[in-house]
Amino acid sequence: MPSRAEAYNTLGNNLSVHNKAVTQVEAQVACENMGANLVSIASEYEQGLVARLISTELFESYWLGMTERVKERQWQWTDGSPMSYQNWDWGQPENFDDNIGGIDEDCTMIMAKTGKWHDELCSKKRAFICEKKRDKE
Repeated sequence: MPSRAEAYNTLGNNLSVHNKAVTQVEAQVACENMGANLVSIASEYEQGLVARLISTELFESYWLGMTERVKERQWQWTDGSPMSYQNWDWGQPENFDDNIGGIDEDCTMIMAKTGKWHDELCSKKRAFICEKKRDKE
């Protein structure tokens, strides 16, 4: 498993954990204000880095930069990265609230203890992880 230092600066990208509970939209805006996006995960290796990074943090879940707000059942990364990897927990995504009240769970969070992903109402408040991509040279 990678060290926390490796997790913070992976593949030349800088990751930052923000232990402040905000909505997914507020988290994305906060990241953009730092020249970053909510984190996207493109491989099992990156998944391991992010999971390691949050494993000892204060919150039980963190926003990822994946949503299905544009089109239902079509998950997309907010930074435009391709959907090359997924790590949904068993039974996820399940859009639970869609089945009982017409409210969609259109955003994605990662669980700190397991590293598994869950869909969630975008209006819920969670901590978040920003990723600032290295400039291409």
